[in-house]
This record gives sequence, C-alpha cells and structure tokens, in this order.
Amino acid sequence: MRVLALALVFVSSGYVQPAAAQPVDDGFNLSPSVLESLARLQDQWLLWNSAFLQSDQERADAMVSEMIGSARELGQDRLPELALASLVRGVEAARQGDVERADWALEAADRLDPGRPERDFARAKVARASGSYLSAWTLELRGLFRALITSSGRASLLLNLVFWLGLSLVVTSGVFVGLEMATKGPFLVRDLRGTIGSLLPSWVSFAFAIVFLMWPFVLPNGWIWGALFWAVLLWGYGSHSERRVLIMCVVVLTLLPTGLVWLQWGIGRQYTDLEEVLERVRHRELYGQIFDDLGRLGSTLSDDPAARQLIGDVHVALGQDDFARPNYTFVTEAELGNGAALNNLGVYHFFRREHITAIEFLKQAYDASPNDAEVGAAASFNLSQTYSDLLEFGNHGTYLMQARSLAPRRASEWIDRGESAVTLEGGYRRVSEIRRQLREQLDGPELADLAQPLGACLLAIALAPLVRWLRAGTSGGWSPTTNGDETALERWGRRLIPGVLSTEAGDGLRAFLAVLVPMALLLLPVAGVLANRPPWALEPAGSWSLVVGVGGFLLYYAIRWWRS
Repeated sequence: MRVLALALVFVSSGYVQPAAAQPVDDGFNLSPSVLESLARLQDQWLLWNSAFLQSDQERADAMVSEMIGSARELGQDRLPELALASLVRGVEAARQGDVERADWALEAADRLDPGRPERDFARAKVARASGSYLSAWTLELRGLFRALITSSGRASLLLNLVFWLGLSLVVTSGVFVGLEMATKGPFLVRDLRGTIGSLLPSWVSFAFAIVFLMWPFVLPNGWIWGALFWAVLLWGYGSHSERRVLIMCVVVLTLLPTGLVWLQWGIGRQYTDLEEVLERVRHRELYGQIFDDLGRLGSTLSDDPAARQLIGDVHVALGQDDFARPNYTFVTEAELGNGAALNNLGVYHFFRREHITAIEFLKQAYDASPNDAEVGAAASFNLSQTYSDLLEFGNHGTYLMQARSLAPRRASEWIDRGESAVTLEGGYRRVSEIRRQLREQLDGPELADLAQPLGACLLAIALAPLVRWLRAGTSGGWSPTTNGDETALERWGRRLIPGVLSTEAGDGLRAFLAVLVPMALLLLPVAGVLANRPPWALEPAGSWSLVVGVGGFLLYYAIRWWRS
C-alpha cells in the first residue's frame, strides 16, 4: 500500500493544478499546458483505478494507452510510480483469489514502465498466491538478475558485498583471537600469576590476572581493543603460523573498519541521490518528485553548463521553450562551441518567426561542430526550413542536400515525419559529465581519520615481539596443546567447534579459515540489513541472503559432522 500511496501523491500533487506558470522547488518552472497535461494524467489514472476495481479490462487497457500518450506528450516514456501502484493492485487481487485480474494489472504495469525487476517480484507473489512455488522462485531469480543489470542495483550489490566481506574478516579476527586465548590462555594466566605470585596470595594473583586481561573490554569499542591486547599478549605462546595470523588479525581489527568506511564511501559516491535523479531523467521517467529533483539538480550545479543544458533539454521535451532558452543562453556563453545548444536557440527563434536571428544561431551551430555529423545535419536541416519560410528556395535546397549528405538516415527520418525543425538533446548525452561534477562535490573521509587506527596497529605490532622476549625467561617455546584425559563431550566439542583442533595443533591459517567460513555464512543475512537497502520499491518475498546463509551454515556443519 506504500507504493499505491506514492502514486496517489503523484497524481494529486500541486503540479496538476492548472494555474499560471509556477516555480517548483528551486526554480524549475511549469507552464499552464504542462499542468493541464498532468491534470489529464491524474484523471486517467483515477479512471484506470475505477475500471480495475470494476473488473473492466477493456476500459482499463484504454486508460493505460491514454496515460502512455499523456506521458509522451510531456517527452517522457515511463510512469514508474503508477506502474508500481498497478503491481500492488495486481498482488492484492491475487491474494483475493482473482488471478486473472491480477495478470492484466501486471501487464498494465509492464506497459507503463517496461522491464522493471519489481514486475518479476510481483509476478512471483502472484505465483506464490496461486500455489506455484517453483515458478515464484524462478521469477524472483529473474527479477534479481534484472535488478543487478541496473547501475543502482550493481552499486547496492557491491556495497553489501564489501560490507559483508569486511564484517566477516573483522568478526573472524576477533573470534580467532578468542580461540587463541581459549587454548593458550591458561599458560598466559599461569605466567602472570607466577610474575606476582610471590608477592600476593594465590587468589589475589588470579583475580589480578583476570582483571589485567579483561580491562580493555570496558573501553569504547572494547571488544576490538580487547582482541588487540590479547593478540599482543599471546604472541609468544603460538607457533610461527599463528603469529603470522595474529599480525593479520591486528591489521584487520585496527585498519579494516576505517578502510571499510572509505570503501563504502568510494562505492556509494557512484550512486548518490542526485545521480539517481540523473538516471531517472535519462530514462525519461515521469514520477512524482521529478520537478523538485530537477530544481535541486539545477541549484546544486547552477554554474555547470552540462547540468544547465540537460535542464534546458527537459524543458524542450515538456514543450517549455521559453524556460529552456535562458539555460541554453548560459551554455553558449560558457561554451562558445556548443553546437547543440546553439542549434536549439536557432530553433527557438525559428518558431517565433525571428528568421534572421535563427539563421545566425544555426550557422554558428554548424560552424562550431565540424566533426559532429548529427549537429551539422540538424543545423543544415533547420536552415533549409528557415530559408523555406523566407521563400529562398535555392538556399533551402542547398542546406537540405547538405543535411542529407551529413546524416542521410536522420535527415530522411525528419523529412518523413514532417518535422518543421529539430532540436538536439546535447544535455542528455552529458549525463556522465554531470555525474562526475556531482562526485567532485562530495566530502569524503579525511586522511586524519586513519591516524588513530594506524597508530594502534603499528604499536601492537611493535609490542608483540617485546612481550615475547619478556616471556622467554618464564617458560619454554611453543608446543602443541594436548589433553589425553578429555571426556567424550570435550572431544566432540573440540571437533565440532570450528578452528579448535587447528589452533591446538598450531596451524593458524587453517584455524582462521575454519572460523571464516561459518562466520561469513552467519553474517550474510545481517550484512544485507546493515549495509545498504536495495533500491527496489517492491521487494522479493523470499530472503535470499537468509536462505543462503542459514542453508550454507547447516550444510557446513553437516559436512563437519560427517567428517568427524
């Protein structure tokens, strides 16, 4: 119902009040004709909704065609929020047992906004409501694949993957140090008690050893500081393999959390809020907040020619040439050789019968783009139309032949469609440039943020050999931990708890990997919740991360049980 509410907000917003041209947000203006088109779109949606509730498919299909026509009048191809509302209506109908009505609601959604992954998720819900569980899982997989094709889906996946891997390494490092303390800790406590045992009673020395080992855990982020402290103290009690892994754990525990923040920022900056707006504008999506978003984009990059040219192109697509002109004028003053903007200014004056000014701009557009066949062809075609209006048919034929020679296919299309003049969408082609401008304005992590964790890492690495040297005089070197009198419960516990046997044998890398696998599987559902929510308005019913994580964990333990 949240999606349906969004759609209702869209069609009932202030944009559809037919009044004089009004500014939206930070200066994106709407003309009376655009407001009337939006009002007509509102009426069409309400009529579709009424037809759907009355199970009148023919009338509903007609309304879908009219909504698509209204969107195209505004230069847009997609109606994502109305499509999502149709999907919600279809899922509701399926849950009520009306699968046929659900199917044509989903078909309507696909016409309003083709190819969205949410359509497959909605179809999966309908299939599940019909009892077709295998089909539901197949549709959800297809929807996930479609989602990952999009830039926002890839960015979300990469963010979650980086967060999951980093979180798994950090948690595994802490658990590995805990395993080391569980197997080597008794010897450490023995040495600590031996150091002060002659001065204090036995129970006091034992309490002192415990307090000495546990005090870092009361600090902020105490489990990280505690693991670092233990790693330094345990340096002298492990094998060469375990020492190398302990050094790796120190690096992971100190540097990886900050590095993870940097990586997430680096990946996340590829798809900021305004970059999502760019993508939606590029795909010509007409959604409820589009004009507010365009206003924010214009105010954020008010001095950027590429952004101003894109906003001018959107105005032209909406049929608002008067609002496009100041943007193109700004672009041509900032970029003297911008042929697309010069061409569009020439078209503006052509439609106002200002032929001399139109010819001046169009000739500038042609001269400014000697290597751009499309700009040259468009300027030549528009010059031919201008001279035709002036009854100068010689120039008309010359420039028309010039347009045909530069871009034969495009010129034939313009002629076949009976175009009076053609504008160019140079701003739409500069989306990647605008995206770079947006990224340059983002404030990233400071290098100073790395100073404290780097200092802690270097201090821990420096202290570890010193502690081992101090311990050398208290007891011998490392030897495998053995216990010949263990009970059956202890024996099975050692075999089933990952990493214990390898730690006792001094194989640090094998112990770390034995812990990493189950930890990564357990943290898979958590990472999906904590890292970044996928950009889906309608989510799949099945929790794939939970299924894979829990299923993989159970399979891992089944294999361990079988091997033991």
